[in-house]
Amino acid sequence: MLKEKAGLRAILNNPPDLFERAKLYGIGFKNGSWGWASNIWHRSANGTVVVEDDNELLPEYKFLMMRVLEHILAQGPLIQVDCYLGSNVSPVRMHARLYCDPQFPDIAFRWSKINFPAPSDEEPDVMLFEIPHYLGNPNIPGTNQMLRVLRFPHHDYTIVTCSSYQGEVKKGFLAHWIYFVYKKGGCGEHAALREFTVKTVEDKSKRVIMCVWGLTGTGKSTHGMYVFGEHNKHLFIKQFGVDPTLYVSDQVIRNDDIVAIFEDRVYGSEKGSWTKTEDVNEYQLPILKAAMSPKALHENTEFDPNGNPSLEGKLFQYCGSPNKNARSVFDLADTGYFDGQIDSSGPLNTAVFISPGNLCDYAWVKIEDLAFAAKALADG
Repeated sequence: MLKEKAGLRAILNNPPDLFERAKLYGIGFKNGSWGWASNIWHRSANGTVVVEDDNELLPEYKFLMMRVLEHILAQGPLIQVDCYLGSNVSPVRMHARLYCDPQFPDIAFRWSKINFPAPSDEEPDVMLFEIPHYLGNPNIPGTNQMLRVLRFPHHDYTIVTCSSYQGEVKKGFLAHWIYFVYKKGGCGEHAALREFTVKTVEDKSKRVIMCVWGLTGTGKSTHGMYVFGEHNKHLFIKQFGVDPTLYVSDQVIRNDDIVAIFEDRVYGSEKGSWTKTEDVNEYQLPILKAAMSPKALHENTEFDPNGNPSLEGKLFQYCGSPNKNARSVFDLADTGYFDGQIDSSGPLNTAVFISPGNLCDYAWVKIEDLAFAAKALADG
């Protein structure tokens, strides 16, 4: 590299002191957890462009790429973090390498806690450059949207600018993983994965392997990490006269966000979660336990009068309106319903689709016809 030839340090290769670096910019809550703020509190979907071929490289895209290179050359050494998406037995395990601006060590650290560590001397499958600065970004041609993110699926890398929102890195890599899964013969889906055993009307046991589809903010994590127990069974007894704990057992959470569906089983992508935590209460026990853990890593999350993280959503505002997107990175193990396996124990047999609209069909619909089920899955 040019810097290294000049005797300058260009890369901080998976630095062991990443957490300590990140603490300089964070809030240390009284319960031992840490939190950070992002300059934008949502993903830049409208500012993202996917470039599939060199012929699609417009002058505006080339300009932003040039500005990123100029900034990297003038900036201090980039933080390099290597992680795997997928378990060690997954056929779609992908080596992802993040190059992060050194002014934002918290982004690199939090992303590393969601995934599995990977060796730095191994060639990555995908790279992402996270430079959360305004670099004179042009608008996307023909729109009034600022160009912030450039994704190159066939060249296996993404460039993120302007935004220090954790979701740009997490979703950026997962977008590449979905394509990686497709090339391996699977189907990458925006869905949570959980398993549980139910008692059937024939008084037999059936293992349910369920995926929950939903766009961001529709309740995918709420349903994907919802369990029945002493903390909430009274709600169902009162409303329906049924105690669900008599019929549902052995509940485990496998994955929260993006999964790979194959004929034999469903493979997870991450060992942790980055989940909306606003208004989470005691009835959503797994999320509450994990989000209030001393190991949790928060983003745009407010504090209570005692200096602990608060999930009430009453204090912070974003652009003058109550904050609706506080999030937390946590280990699935801290939910109390994770057995260490992010892959399913068998093939998918239950699918739930959540609609963000008011006009929708019932969430629980059993489709017997395989062709129609395939169409419903394809239509999303």
